[in-house]
Amino acid sequence: MTRLNRGAPLALASASILALASVPTSASAQSTDRDAPGDEGLEVIIVTARKVNENLQDVPVAVTAFTGGDLEARSVNQVQDIGRFTPGMSIRQHSQTPSALTFAVRGQVQTDILVTLDPSVGTYVDGVYWARAYGINGDFLDVESVQVLKGPQGTLFGRNTTGGALIINSNNPDMDEFSGKVSLTYGRFDEVRATAVLNVPIITDKVALRLSGQRYRRDGYTENDVRAGTTTAVAANTPVSQAPFVGNPDGLRFDNKNRWSLRGKLDIMPTENLTLRFSSEYFKMNEAAPAREILLATRPFAASNPTYTLGGTAALFTGVTNGGPPPRV
Repeated sequence: MTRLNRGAPLALASASILALASVPTSASAQSTDRDAPGDEGLEVIIVTARKVNENLQDVPVAVTAFTGGDLEARSVNQVQDIGRFTPGMSIRQHSQTPSALTFAVRGQVQTDILVTLDPSVGTYVDGVYWARAYGINGDFLDVESVQVLKGPQGTLFGRNTTGGALIINSNNPDMDEFSGKVSLTYGRFDEVRATAVLNVPIITDKVALRLSGQRYRRDGYTENDVRAGTTTAVAANTPVSQAPFVGNPDGLRFDNKNRWSLRGKLDIMPTENLTLRFSSEYFKMNEAAPAREILLATRPFAASNPTYTLGGTAALFTGVTNGGPPPRV
């Protein structure tokens, strides 16, 4: 049994509603200035849907694109938030681990996150393919643009893009300007998000370094409630019916956040037509799994598939209920 603080998501929900109202004005990966002051024409939107910089209007692909500024304006902090602003796309956190995401674009979806299975929507970060769902549910850090390509993209992006592709590009080092940024936010349940970005032109027009980092933490808002003398409602399940429980799972909190993100980029430009780019990224997540609640347990029964036989479903109810430690990733 869990005790859920229902008020926790309300602030995020209200922010999402406000952001949704501005969706029709989004969609720009990289924008140039209009031709003349006062010109009411559309801005030129540059995307890389075909591996080169092109005007979105010239690309024969359905693309939804956002700049880093678009993401900040809509409070899009995690990859899964993109689904709220992209028509025809759904993103949800997987039930087994908070580090994995399930993508669905135009009805194409891979619901299992086994390492032996390929996703139907490919994810590319700075041109590098992330082959599996684990670790994709990270936080956006110093992002230049995000592009969602809808429909099969196998010609340019490979076989694992039957539903589409998600392209995430981070900011590259600036050869000319020394700059930086620091931000700090605080919220309910001791939520803290600290971000720092530093750009250093080591040799003007030749060598530049860009460093960025983020620390994000929040206490869990779901509390595990196990009263003294509690016994299982699934009496037919021998492993679950054991009581008293080993350890004390009462009071454990779930749905917390505990993440570290670091990125470093070094650009070396020996000639005007050649750039050597070295990039390194580190992401760590240590969070309790999402909370679950058993609402109903019926009498013992047998099914043709033993997975659904109430007497043989120990794997579905073991873990914290039996006193084991909270699942972590």
